[in-house]
Amino acid sequence: MENRLIIKEIKKLKHERNAIILSHFYTRGEVQEVADFVGDSLSLCKAAVKAESDICCTSANAINVVNSIENREIIFIPDKNLGAFVSLHTDKKIHLWPGFCHVHDNIRNENVKELQKRYPDAEFLAHPECRPEVLSLADHILSTSGIVKEVERSGSTEFIIGTEKEIVQSLERKYPDKKFYASSEKTFCYNMKKITLESILNSLQNMEYEIRVPEHVRVKAKKSLDRMLEISGN
Repeated sequence: MENRLIIKEIKKLKHERNAIILSHFYTRGEVQEVADFVGDSLSLCKAAVKAESDICCTSANAINVVNSIENREIIFIPDKNLGAFVSLHTDKKIHLWPGFCHVHDNIRNENVKELQKRYPDAEFLAHPECRPEVLSLADHILSTSGIVKEVERSGSTEFIIGTEKEIVQSLERKYPDKKFYASSEKTFCYNMKKITLESILNSLQNMEYEIRVPEHVRVKAKKSLDRMLEISGN
């Protein structure tokens, strides 16, 4: 079935089912087109489960969350690059978990330096989950939503984008008078791209893949999320 017909059917079923579709910035463009709300992890966090943490955070609010905690030592999981960035903005001792986001960890400083040489007037907007040596080259270090807002605010007309490449295509559609360059060809989130128009249509047609969270997990997760949202001011 053609995309336009799938989109038409999805919109019809959304109305019939009284359904709301939430989409992350890194999903396919056509998926974002049928979504009711598109955002980054913080924006979508009310749909997340973070049951084992004392408090959770995203790249958008990690510094504020860490500095809000009374404890002097923090176990920061799962992203070592984000944790290293946060450690530069707090006097707390941060214990890093050796995990990372493969999308942002794949951005290398040699790629960015080459782009900066090729486009000297371009602002480099980097996600804080990039490697420290990459962040040292950035004009601004921002969450995904922060990158989108900076492009809107900035007087610059060229940008090197240090996050998932779907953002580049989205920004090109929204700001056709500005130029955007992906910081690496490897900034591709294959897990986000597993979500397709066909899979959304299937879910709405068959009411499949309902997520059920055990009550004891829900209670713990909500406590962690509520603490974060209080700090974020949302």
